[in-house]
Amino acid sequence: MAPLAYRQPQCTNCKTLITWPDAQTQQEYYQSQDQYYQQQTWQQYQAGQQYNQYGQYSQYSQQEQQAEAGLRSRKKKRSGSKKTNLLQTIAKLIRDNRQIVTRVSISAGVAAILITALISFQDEIGKLFTVPTISSFEISQSEIPLGQSATLVWDVKGATSVTISPDLGTVPSSGSKIVSPSSSMVYTLTAKSLMGSANRTVKITVKGPLPTIKRFSFNTDSIIAGQSATMSWEVSDATSVSINPDVGEVPASGTKAVTPANTTTYTLTASNDSGNSTSTAVITVTISKVPIINDFSAEPLSIKSGESSVIRWDVIGATSININQGIGGVASKGSWKVTPVATTTFTLTADSGYGTVNKSITIAVDTSAVTPTTSSPTTTGPPTITSFIATPSSIMLSENSTLSWSVSGARSVTITPGIGTVPSTGYMLVVPGDTTTYTLTAINSFGTASATTTVTATRSTEGDPPIIYAFRASPGTISAGQFSTLTWDIRGATVIVINPDIGIPASNFSQIVSPESTTTYTLTAINSRGSDNATVTVTVNP
Repeated sequence: MAPLAYRQPQCTNCKTLITWPDAQTQQEYYQSQDQYYQQQTWQQYQAGQQYNQYGQYSQYSQQEQQAEAGLRSRKKKRSGSKKTNLLQTIAKLIRDNRQIVTRVSISAGVAAILITALISFQDEIGKLFTVPTISSFEISQSEIPLGQSATLVWDVKGATSVTISPDLGTVPSSGSKIVSPSSSMVYTLTAKSLMGSANRTVKITVKGPLPTIKRFSFNTDSIIAGQSATMSWEVSDATSVSINPDVGEVPASGTKAVTPANTTTYTLTASNDSGNSTSTAVITVTISKVPIINDFSAEPLSIKSGESSVIRWDVIGATSININQGIGGVASKGSWKVTPVATTTFTLTADSGYGTVNKSITIAVDTSAVTPTTSSPTTTGPPTITSFIATPSSIMLSENSTLSWSVSGARSVTITPGIGTVPSTGYMLVVPGDTTTYTLTAINSFGTASATTTVTATRSTEGDPPIIYAFRASPGTISAGQFSTLTWDIRGATVIVINPDIGIPASNFSQIVSPESTTTYTLTAINSRGSDNATVTVTVNP
């Protein structure tokens, strides 16, 4: 009898062994088993189909499921067996060839390290076999003043070394560097590799130093509107110096008094071929409701009997200003000649409606050489005008003349046009805008006396007359006791006069006023060629 093949199958119904002509391998065995079960499944299926033809329920589905489950189980066992055999084979090969495997592992590790290194250094290795390229080499400013800086910027590809000369040496392939050369300089960038080199240059020109502003300041931080502040400055290495606003060109050092109407920032600009330097100074302007007496003085303060002294005053923020001893109401700024017969105290009173301020001066009179006389007889007739003259009586337009007068026995004395009430004896500076005849009128209970004097103003034949571009009041409407600022824009005037009550303003640009009632102000701009006039009205609400 032939030997039984490996796990030789048998019929599941009749238990009959299936005899193979030759011994089977494991693979042949599994293939025959599959064929057998497939055949069995098909026969059962056919039998079930035949059974159903007689109208009975088929039992094949249960049998088919059992056959298929058995087939899947056998396939799973066969697959696991194959995997086990393969792992066992690999393990045996490793055990039998352990030295060879170790050597292969080491070689593979070394190869991996070499590949990683080549990838990491491929850029550096590439540089060795590439001609460098300078993508850019620039400087932020081609010209700078001495002491200033500029920035070099570069970008290089494919170089093993990059240098910048002079002074900088080796640098990265790309970057920037701040330089501050003391003289004009040419910077050279050199990029090198094994395959060659590349160069590029940039030039920077160093000019002379910028102007130096050593000092620019005011003598005070703040002023009251109408007051003046003095700025001072000192500049070196400048070809031109200017101060704005309103001042203009100035020398390299000096002082300047300004009277801004509002808080103002002044800018000094010093220039030369290398550029500009600037500095600023701020003066703060505040508005005071109480009048301010900037000046009330007399020169000289000590005289002999029969001599004269000149009183001068400067007041801001007042609606009315009076000086006692018969002088009366005066403008905010002016002067008065007095000839007191004895030591006399003069008091200036300024009132703004919000407050009153006073200031006094005393003029000492030496009467030791005077012979006592009887008292003057009582006046019984009209006033007497002893003198009324203009010195000089002929001027060039924009020049000034001095009116002087002496009156006795008068209750009031006035001069027109544009002057108003004056003391019995005095003098006043006038700047007529044309040939003008002044009339002095003296009045008392017994009558009136008058006298005239003419100031002839001659126009120049050269140049142009002044032009008033603007004359404004801000605000144009105020309440009683409040202030308005007159401002103007004039070209070509050598002197300006504002009437009524102001005369020659202290500032060339503005004047603070506080009229008691609605007032129209007239601005007259004068030079040797002619004059120009403009008016503005300040309305005062009750």
